[in-house]
Amino acid sequence: MDTMRYTLSARAETPPYPGFAAVTLTRGRYAIVGRQEGLRLSPGTVGRYPESPSTLIAEDVAARIVRLPVPRIAAVAALRTGLPSADFRFITMTPVSPAMAALWQSVTAFVHRELTEDDAAIHSPLVRAGLVNLIAATAVAVFPNTTMTGLYLPSPRSIRSAVVRRATDFIEAHAAEPLTVVQIAAACDVGPRALQVAFQRHHGQSPMGLLRAVRLRRAHHDLENAKPGQTVTEMARRWGFAHTGRFAQAYRKEYGCLPGDTLRQTAL
Repeated sequence: MDTMRYTLSARAETPPYPGFAAVTLTRGRYAIVGRQEGLRLSPGTVGRYPESPSTLIAEDVAARIVRLPVPRIAAVAALRTGLPSADFRFITMTPVSPAMAALWQSVTAFVHRELTEDDAAIHSPLVRAGLVNLIAATAVAVFPNTTMTGLYLPSPRSIRSAVVRRATDFIEAHAAEPLTVVQIAAACDVGPRALQVAFQRHHGQSPMGLLRAVRLRRAHHDLENAKPGQTVTEMARRWGFAHTGRFAQAYRKEYGCLPGDTLRQTAL
Protein backbone atom coordinates (compact mmCIF):
# COMPACT_ATOMS: atom_id res chain seq x y z
CA MET A 1 0.00 0.00 0.00
CA ASP A 2 1.56 3.27 -1.15
CA THR A 3 0.62 6.93 -1.34
CA MET A 4 1.91 9.03 -4.18
CA ARG A 5 2.01 12.74 -4.84
CA TYR A 6 3.40 14.62 -7.81
CA THR A 7 2.57 18.17 -8.71
CA LEU A 8 3.86 18.04 -12.29
CA SER A 9 2.04 16.95 -15.42
CA ALA A 10 3.27 13.65 -16.82
CA ARG A 11 2.66 11.23 -19.65
CA ALA A 12 4.31 7.81 -19.79
CA GLU A 13 4.08 4.54 -21.67
CA THR A 14 3.91 1.67 -19.19
CA PRO A 15 4.37 -2.09 -19.65
CA PRO A 16 1.73 -4.62 -18.56
CA TYR A 17 1.38 -4.78 -14.79
CA PRO A 18 1.52 -8.47 -13.74
CA GLY A 19 -0.23 -8.11 -10.38
CA PHE A 20 -3.33 -6.43 -9.03
CA ALA A 21 -3.03 -2.68 -8.48
CA ALA A 22 -5.91 -0.33 -7.72
CA VAL A 23 -5.64 3.44 -7.39
CA THR A 24 -7.88 5.77 -5.38
CA LEU A 25 -7.46 9.35 -6.55
CA THR A 26 -7.69 12.08 -3.92
CA ARG A 27 -6.48 15.04 -5.99
CA GLY A 28 -5.85 16.03 -9.61
CA ARG A 29 -6.54 14.12 -12.80
CA TYR A 30 -5.36 10.64 -13.68
CA ALA A 31 -5.94 8.60 -16.82
CA ILE A 32 -4.88 5.11 -17.83
CA VAL A 33 -5.46 4.33 -21.49
CA GLY A 34 -5.07 0.67 -22.42
CA ARG A 35 -5.43 -1.17 -25.71
CA GLN A 36 -9.02 -2.25 -25.11
CA GLU A 37 -10.33 0.16 -22.49
CA GLY A 38 -9.48 3.36 -20.71
CA LEU A 39 -9.91 4.79 -17.26
CA ARG A 40 -10.24 8.45 -16.32
CA LEU A 41 -10.24 9.21 -12.62
CA SER A 42 -11.34 12.31 -10.77
CA PRO A 43 -10.93 12.89 -7.04
CA GLY A 44 -12.86 10.34 -5.02
CA THR A 45 -12.93 7.66 -7.73
CA VAL A 46 -11.26 4.27 -7.99
CA GLY A 47 -9.81 2.18 -10.81
CA ARG A 48 -7.56 -0.78 -11.52
CA TYR A 49 -4.41 -0.94 -13.64
CA PRO A 50 -4.75 -3.09 -16.79
CA GLU A 51 -2.73 -6.21 -17.61
CA SER A 52 -1.85 -4.77 -21.02
CA PRO A 53 0.52 -1.97 -22.07
CA SER A 54 -1.02 1.42 -21.41
CA THR A 55 -0.49 5.16 -21.48
CA LEU A 56 -0.46 6.92 -18.13
CA ILE A 57 -1.49 10.59 -17.96
CA ALA A 58 -1.29 12.47 -14.67
CA GLU A 59 -1.74 16.08 -13.62
CA ASP A 60 -1.13 17.35 -10.04
CA VAL A 61 -1.94 13.92 -8.61
CA ALA A 62 -2.39 12.64 -5.08
CA ALA A 63 -3.50 9.04 -4.78
CA ARG A 64 -3.35 5.83 -2.80
CA ILE A 65 -2.32 2.61 -4.55
CA VAL A 66 -2.95 -0.90 -3.25
CA ARG A 67 -1.04 -3.83 -4.77
CA LEU A 68 -1.48 -7.55 -4.26
CA PRO A 69 -0.28 -10.65 -6.13
CA VAL A 70 -3.15 -11.97 -8.23
CA PRO A 71 -2.60 -15.57 -6.98
CA ARG A 72 -3.38 -14.39 -3.43
CA ILE A 73 -6.67 -12.90 -4.62
CA ALA A 74 -7.42 -15.95 -6.78
CA ALA A 75 -7.02 -18.21 -3.75
CA VAL A 76 -9.62 -16.19 -1.84
CA ALA A 77 -11.93 -16.24 -4.87
CA ALA A 78 -11.55 -20.02 -5.24
CA LEU A 79 -12.41 -20.54 -1.60
CA ARG A 80 -15.53 -18.42 -1.81
CA THR A 81 -16.85 -19.57 -5.18
CA GLY A 82 -15.19 -22.87 -6.11
CA LEU A 83 -13.80 -21.41 -9.34
CA PRO A 84 -10.32 -22.88 -9.89
CA SER A 85 -7.60 -20.39 -9.07
CA ALA A 86 -6.04 -20.86 -12.51
CA ASP A 87 -9.27 -19.60 -14.14
CA PHE A 88 -9.47 -16.40 -12.12
CA ARG A 89 -8.88 -13.05 -13.78
CA PHE A 90 -10.18 -9.50 -13.57
CA ILE A 91 -12.33 -8.33 -16.46
CA THR A 92 -12.60 -4.53 -16.41
CA MET A 93 -10.80 -1.62 -14.78
CA THR A 94 -13.68 -0.03 -12.87
CA PRO A 95 -15.68 -1.21 -9.81
CA VAL A 96 -19.04 -2.88 -10.35
CA SER A 97 -20.91 0.09 -8.85
CA PRO A 98 -20.37 3.40 -7.02
CA ALA A 99 -21.41 1.69 -3.79
CA MET A 100 -18.71 -0.96 -4.19
CA ALA A 101 -16.16 1.74 -5.05
CA ALA A 102 -17.07 3.39 -1.74
CA LEU A 103 -16.61 0.02 0.00
CA TRP A 104 -13.12 -0.30 -1.50
CA GLN A 105 -12.18 3.17 -0.27
CA SER A 106 -13.54 2.45 3.21
CA VAL A 107 -11.72 -0.88 3.57
CA THR A 108 -8.40 0.37 2.19
CA ALA A 109 -8.57 3.48 4.38
CA PHE A 110 -9.07 1.24 7.42
CA VAL A 111 -6.10 -0.94 6.45
CA HIS A 112 -3.96 2.13 5.80
CA ARG A 113 -4.75 3.47 9.29
CA GLU A 114 -3.91 0.13 10.87
CA LEU A 115 -0.55 -0.04 9.13
CA THR A 116 0.50 3.57 9.64
CA GLU A 117 -0.86 4.45 13.09
CA ASP A 118 0.09 1.29 14.96
CA ASP A 119 3.51 -0.31 14.52
CA ALA A 120 2.25 -3.42 16.33
CA ALA A 121 -0.04 -4.20 13.39
CA ILE A 122 2.92 -4.37 11.02
CA HIS A 123 4.88 -6.66 13.32
CA SER A 124 2.02 -9.08 14.05
CA PRO A 125 1.93 -11.91 11.44
CA LEU A 126 -1.68 -12.70 12.34
CA VAL A 127 -2.84 -9.11 11.89
CA ARG A 128 -0.92 -8.73 8.63
CA ALA A 129 -2.44 -11.92 7.22
CA GLY A 130 -5.92 -10.82 8.25
CA LEU A 131 -5.53 -7.43 6.59
CA VAL A 132 -4.22 -8.99 3.36
CA ASN A 133 -7.14 -11.42 3.27
CA LEU A 134 -9.56 -8.53 3.88
CA ILE A 135 -8.14 -6.58 0.94
CA ALA A 136 -8.17 -9.68 -1.30
CA ALA A 137 -11.79 -10.51 -0.47
CA THR A 138 -12.82 -6.90 -1.06
CA ALA A 139 -11.07 -6.85 -4.43
CA VAL A 140 -13.05 -9.95 -5.49
CA ALA A 141 -16.31 -8.23 -4.51
CA VAL A 142 -15.53 -4.80 -5.96
CA PHE A 143 -13.79 -5.31 -9.30
CA PRO A 144 -15.49 -7.36 -12.07
CA ASN A 145 -13.87 -10.77 -12.43
CA THR A 146 -14.51 -14.27 -13.71
CA THR A 147 -16.20 -15.40 -10.48
CA MET A 148 -19.07 -13.09 -11.41
CA THR A 149 -19.59 -14.67 -14.80
CA GLY A 150 -18.60 -18.31 -14.13
CA LEU A 151 -20.87 -21.25 -14.79
CA TYR A 152 -22.60 -23.17 -12.00
CA LEU A 153 -20.20 -25.36 -10.07
CA PRO A 154 -21.43 -28.57 -8.41
CA SER A 155 -21.46 -28.78 -4.62
CA PRO A 156 -18.29 -30.22 -3.09
CA ARG A 157 -18.29 -33.81 -1.92
CA SER A 158 -19.22 -34.42 1.70
CA ILE A 159 -16.47 -35.30 4.16
CA ARG A 160 -16.55 -37.42 7.30
CA SER A 161 -16.83 -36.00 10.80
CA ALA A 162 -13.40 -37.48 11.57
CA VAL A 163 -11.88 -35.10 9.03
CA VAL A 164 -13.65 -32.17 10.67
CA ARG A 165 -12.23 -33.24 14.03
CA ARG A 166 -8.77 -33.45 12.49
CA ALA A 167 -9.17 -29.96 11.06
CA THR A 168 -10.39 -28.70 14.42
CA ASP A 169 -7.34 -30.18 16.14
CA PHE A 170 -5.10 -28.60 13.51
CA ILE A 171 -6.67 -25.18 14.16
CA GLU A 172 -6.17 -25.58 17.90
CA ALA A 173 -2.52 -26.57 17.42
CA HIS A 174 -1.67 -23.78 14.96
CA ALA A 175 -3.91 -20.91 16.11
CA ALA A 176 -0.87 -18.70 16.74
CA GLU A 177 0.13 -18.94 13.06
CA PRO A 178 -1.31 -16.96 10.10
CA LEU A 179 -3.54 -19.80 8.86
CA THR A 180 -5.77 -19.86 5.79
CA VAL A 181 -8.59 -22.24 4.93
CA VAL A 182 -6.46 -23.60 2.10
CA GLN A 183 -3.71 -24.55 4.57
CA ILE A 184 -6.17 -26.15 6.99
CA ALA A 185 -7.81 -28.15 4.20
CA ALA A 186 -4.43 -29.25 2.80
CA ALA A 187 -3.41 -30.52 6.24
CA CYS A 188 -6.50 -32.75 6.20
CA ASP A 189 -6.19 -33.74 2.52
CA VAL A 190 -9.56 -32.30 1.51
CA GLY A 191 -10.71 -29.41 -0.66
CA PRO A 192 -11.29 -25.97 0.88
CA ARG A 193 -14.92 -25.74 -0.21
CA ALA A 194 -15.70 -29.19 1.11
CA LEU A 195 -14.16 -28.25 4.43
CA GLN A 196 -16.20 -25.05 4.54
CA VAL A 197 -19.45 -26.95 3.96
CA ALA A 198 -18.54 -29.61 6.52
CA PHE A 199 -17.71 -27.02 9.17
CA GLN A 200 -21.05 -25.31 8.66
CA ARG A 201 -22.76 -28.66 9.08
CA HIS A 202 -20.83 -29.79 12.16
CA HIS A 203 -19.92 -26.50 13.88
CA GLY A 204 -22.41 -24.01 12.48
CA GLN A 205 -19.55 -21.76 11.42
CA SER A 206 -16.66 -21.61 8.98
CA PRO A 207 -13.11 -22.83 9.73
CA MET A 208 -12.02 -19.20 10.03
CA GLY A 209 -14.90 -18.54 12.40
CA LEU A 210 -13.68 -21.36 14.63
CA LEU A 211 -10.13 -20.03 14.35
CA ARG A 212 -11.29 -16.60 15.55
CA ALA A 213 -13.12 -18.25 18.46
CA VAL A 214 -9.98 -20.17 19.44
CA ARG A 215 -7.88 -17.02 19.26
CA LEU A 216 -10.44 -15.14 21.34
CA ARG A 217 -10.22 -17.88 23.97
CA ARG A 218 -6.41 -17.67 23.93
CA ALA A 219 -6.59 -13.88 24.31
CA HIS A 220 -8.94 -14.34 27.29
CA HIS A 221 -6.46 -16.73 28.88
CA ASP A 222 -3.61 -14.27 28.34
CA LEU A 223 -5.63 -11.43 29.87
CA GLU A 224 -6.36 -13.57 32.93
CA ASN A 225 -2.63 -14.25 33.28
CA ALA A 226 -1.30 -10.87 32.18
CA LYS A 227 1.90 -9.47 33.60
CA PRO A 228 2.18 -5.87 34.87
CA GLY A 229 2.37 -3.42 31.99
CA GLN A 230 0.66 -5.61 29.39
CA THR A 231 -2.31 -4.04 27.61
CA VAL A 232 -5.55 -5.09 25.93
CA THR A 233 -4.25 -3.82 22.59
CA GLU A 234 -1.12 -5.96 22.95
CA MET A 235 -3.22 -9.08 23.61
CA ALA A 236 -5.58 -8.30 20.73
CA ARG A 237 -2.69 -7.85 18.30
CA ARG A 238 -0.98 -11.02 19.49
CA TRP A 239 -4.05 -13.04 18.53
CA GLY A 240 -4.75 -11.34 15.23
CA PHE A 241 -7.46 -8.82 16.11
CA ALA A 242 -6.60 -5.71 14.13
CA HIS A 243 -9.52 -3.62 15.39
CA THR A 244 -9.49 -3.36 19.18
CA GLY A 245 -13.06 -2.06 19.27
CA ARG A 246 -14.35 -5.14 17.46
CA PHE A 247 -12.18 -7.32 19.67
CA ALA A 248 -13.85 -5.75 22.71
CA GLN A 249 -17.31 -6.38 21.23
CA ALA A 250 -16.57 -10.03 20.51
CA TYR A 251 -14.99 -10.44 23.94
CA ARG A 252 -17.98 -8.95 25.72
CA LYS A 253 -20.39 -11.11 23.77
CA GLU A 254 -18.46 -14.24 24.72
CA TYR A 255 -17.42 -13.45 28.31
CA GLY A 256 -19.97 -10.88 29.48
CA CYS A 257 -17.41 -8.18 30.22
CA LEU A 258 -14.88 -6.03 28.44
CA PRO A 259 -11.27 -7.22 28.07
CA GLY A 260 -10.15 -4.25 30.16
CA ASP A 261 -12.32 -5.51 33.02
CA THR A 262 -10.53 -8.86 32.94
CA LEU A 263 -7.15 -7.15 32.82
CA ARG A 264 -7.98 -4.91 35.80
CA GLN A 265 -9.24 -7.92 37.76
CA THR A 266 -5.94 -9.68 37.05
CA ALA A 267 -4.03 -6.75 38.50
CA LEU A 268 -5.92 -6.86 41.83
